[in-house]
Amino acid sequence: MTQIRTLRKRNIYLPVKEAGGMSSALSMIVVLCLGLLLTSTIGDASSQEGSFTRKRRSLMNLSSMVSDVTGRQSSDFISYGNYCGLGGSGVPVDPIDECCQIHDLCYNLSSKGVCHSLGEKGVYQVEYKWTRDKEGLASCDSDQDKCKNTICMCDAMLTNCFKDNLEFYNSQNLHKLSLFELLQEANYVSEP
Repeated sequence: MTQIRTLRKRNIYLPVKEAGGMSSALSMIVVLCLGLLLTSTIGDASSQEGSFTRKRRSLMNLSSMVSDVTGRQSSDFISYGNYCGLGGSGVPVDPIDECCQIHDLCYNLSSKGVCHSLGEKGVYQVEYKWTRDKEGLASCDSDQDKCKNTICMCDAMLTNCFKDNLEFYNSQNLHKLSLFELLQEANYVSEP
């Protein structure tokens, strides 16, 4: 049987492999699938008076969401560790990087599931609406289609995970790469 441990305080669950159980990666995918299915079909009950709404392209949404919720610039997380930014491999270096690994899996599942018509890179261009509740956490508006809501949930999960794990942020894990190098690393552009 697979145990679930909480990554810090908020609802980010990571599977822990027991002898004879499913692998951690497979368990994590199962947990994410169930979470995505539940969150894409259940309305957002956390919209509260005093919250505000944003609507922009997904990468802009993510950038403003990270800045607004964590109080840090989104550039503080681009090319951090092994998973933050485009692409990712290896073992996460800390809980911040683990948040990014989960986000990568979430986007991957979304591009193969409810957002399959957009393809792997199309999920980065989805427009969605989100709010910040009175507790300062990101949440997604429920009045949008399943793909938009799912991408928003992936980004909100990442952002809230960052907020809950800011104490683990280590600037030594930040790799100084230009935007072109990041895009090149993720096979979005090729050598000139």
